[in-house]
This record gives sequence, C-alpha cells and structure tokens, in this order.
Amino acid sequence: MRDYFRLTILIFICILLQTCSIDKNISGRTFVSKTKGRIAQLRFDNDSICHFINTFQCNDIDPKYKEIIISCRYVKRDSIIILRNDKCKSDTCRLGLTIDIPPQESKKCYFLNGKSREVHFSIGPTYMTAYEKYGFIPNIDIDTIYIIKSKLILIKWDSMNTIGLIFK
Repeated sequence: MRDYFRLTILIFICILLQTCSIDKNISGRTFVSKTKGRIAQLRFDNDSICHFINTFQCNDIDPKYKEIIISCRYVKRDSIIILRNDKCKSDTCRLGLTIDIPPQESKKCYFLNGKSREVHFSIGPTYMTAYEKYGFIPNIDIDTIYIIKSKLILIKWDSMNTIGLIFK
C-alpha cells in the first residue's frame, strides 16, 4: 500500500512538472511567433535585458523595415513579465500602439502593400485588413506579457485596435 502511495505521488509530480508554466529562468531563451511572411521574437539576453525583434521575410521591401529591433528591460513576476522600452524615460511612456510602416510594394509580403490596407465597407461585421492581421508591429513601451503554460502572450490595445502575439 505504501509503495502504491509513493508511486501515485511520483506520477503526480511528473505530470505537474510537465504541465507547469515556463521555468523561473528565462534568461538566454528566445520565444518565437510566426505569421504569414513574418517572424517576431522575444529574446531574453540576461536577467534584465531583452529584445523584441520583428523580421519580415521578404526582400522586396525597404531594408529599414525588414528587421525592427526594440531593446527593453524586463522584470518577471510570477506569471507575468513587465517590459519597458529603453527609450521610455518615464513610468507613463506611451509610444503608440504600433510602429507605422509606409505602404510597400511587395509580392511576398503583400499585406504591406497599399491595397491590403484598404477597408472594405459592408453591411454586417467588419473584418481586419491583411495589413492589420499580418503587418502590425506592436510598439513596445511599458507592456505586460502573460505566461500561460509554455507560451508568452502579448496583448496591446488602444481605443480603436487590439494586437496580440503568442510566442512559443
């Protein structure tokens, strides 16, 4: 009976360890979010500095928009990570919801083209444009990332839009 009890506890601990969220040490790890034509990464360089890296996977756009890197400081507390852009000088820093990319003429990253940004009016629900789905780049200012199991979830919103990325 005693061995059965020990075995049950051991199995429970193994299951618990497999389903737990990201371990305490995220330093040195990189989490990735892939969408059509784009890779977004959160790279935690050490215990306080990280980088948000957005890379469009197309060679026919302006090189200064192909890869955008935002340097941040971070603090991990329980199941959240608080990011603060290095450019923010105050606790009320608001750099805007997204990084604005002017229309590009791209075959592979068609969602960055001017035509993909046009809103089509219809009766009923309105849907996101291709640019809103795939081309919005969150502008990190002071943001919270939620840790849910083995994923990091970044949600930004203002009065008009919401942007979300899931990093694995």
